[in-house]
Amino acid sequence: MHHIVLKYRRFGINRTIEHQAASEWNELNEKQLLEVLRLISTSTKVKEFRLHIVKLLLDLSWFQFKLVNTVQFIQLFDYFRWIEEGISLTRCPIKILLKTYYGPADELSGFTGLEWILADDAYIRYRDGEENALDELIAVLYRPLDPETSSHDKRETFNSNALEHRAKFLAQVDPLKKLAILRFYESCRQEWEQIYHRVFSGVESNAENYGWAEVFLAIAESGSLGDLEKIEQTPITTIFLKMQVDHKNYEQFKAKNQLK
Repeated sequence: MHHIVLKYRRFGINRTIEHQAASEWNELNEKQLLEVLRLISTSTKVKEFRLHIVKLLLDLSWFQFKLVNTVQFIQLFDYFRWIEEGISLTRCPIKILLKTYYGPADELSGFTGLEWILADDAYIRYRDGEENALDELIAVLYRPLDPETSSHDKRETFNSNALEHRAKFLAQVDPLKKLAILRFYESCRQEWEQIYHRVFSGVESNAENYGWAEVFLAIAESGSLGDLEKIEQTPITTIFLKMQVDHKNYEQFKAKNQLK
């Protein structure tokens, strides 16, 4: 967080405003995140966008905002220039339906193989133009609280049979909240793409396959992580790591034996 001190003069008296302001996407609260995304979607003028960002993230009243001079504004926006450098949101503060539905852990920690297959299938279909697929993605990520769980994940155990009903119910969610959840998922996915680049390049470069489902079937057949049922319950990062190491070892084997 940035500790920002803004000084101004009113009625001949020197005054000071001190504020803790976000220094990255993951420090935005729900209200700020939604408003920033709205501004990104609707603002057409750079100066106007930056003015609103400064006012929003410093929580200034309109009166206080009008006291900011040009030099101060330029200096203040420098604290928030990260907003224009791309979205990197791996913590999702979005609440749905008065906290009835709870979202995943930061960075999708604990996300299982089955959750990944269903979530990414929905994401790719949405990316390809299937609008309703976004509701399916959110239905994978958000589910009711389990009051009896002792796990760090307070949501009820994932049940793929409940997805269709939940997706229809979640269709009523504010589109801006849906956008925020989508950006969260994309940020987590992009982070994994960078870490496990061999895995993603291998899966996505082959057009004649059945995506992650085919990959998981192949892993199950090898027995290296157990049968398909066990793989579906394995944390996806464990699966990615296994695949990354296998790809690396195979590349080294090819290089050593001069294989094409």
